[in-house]
Amino acid sequence: MLKDLQTCKVTSLNKMKKQILFILIGLWSLSCRDKLTNYIAYAKFDEYRMSPENQIDRSDPKSNYILVKKGNGLFDIIMPSGKHINFKKKSNFWYYYERSGEDLGTGGFTTREEFVFKDTIYALETNFSQKKEIEWQGLTMKTRGENFYFSLKEYIDDLTPEGKFKGVVSIVKAPGDFDIILKERHSDTLLSYWTNNEKFNLRKKCIYSVVILDNLDEFGQNDYPAKDITPLYLEKHPALGNCDSVVYH
Repeated sequence: MLKDLQTCKVTSLNKMKKQILFILIGLWSLSCRDKLTNYIAYAKFDEYRMSPENQIDRSDPKSNYILVKKGNGLFDIIMPSGKHINFKKKSNFWYYYERSGEDLGTGGFTTREEFVFKDTIYALETNFSQKKEIEWQGLTMKTRGENFYFSLKEYIDDLTPEGKFKGVVSIVKAPGDFDIILKERHSDTLLSYWTNNEKFNLRKKCIYSVVILDNLDEFGQNDYPAKDITPLYLEKHPALGNCDSVVYH
């Protein structure tokens, strides 16, 4: 029992040290952010077209902006929090890799890989065990108007971005089970609806989420969650929260 308690204390202490380290790194990144003269400030980054938009003056304290440095086959983006996002150009797509969710107790972790190709974002998320074995994997295909969520019966385990992208494309061409979320924009509000879609000709208006986006639009959610107003919206539109009562049209 004593040994278990000691192990628990050590684990908790290590976790606390790691959290403090992440906070310090974030604060350091923020303090250095405005000193990076080789980056250009933009109000928005269009990830579908891989293009920064609306260059702004970073000296304005009210501006919520990102810093972008474009190199040869590289986009280095610094988010408002100081987080770096690096897109690298591969053969015919842009690629981004992020590892997160380190669990000091189990040794597991999560990876997110994005493949941007012809105005479409393919996001592959994978949970790994301590032995680096795949425990779960999900694929999302994002367009400006729809998100497609695929259930993967066979994991994509190729080690190269090019090999993984081939696996992603093969799944999209011959999908098994999947869901579609329709997206509608109204000013700064993004409404997402569940649909029923085996043949893509049925539309079922049932609210999945309602969020308020800032000037960074959907790309800002790589840095922080959007403001969720789904409960408030459903109070005003209760029928849209009951999927069984909504008529196909």
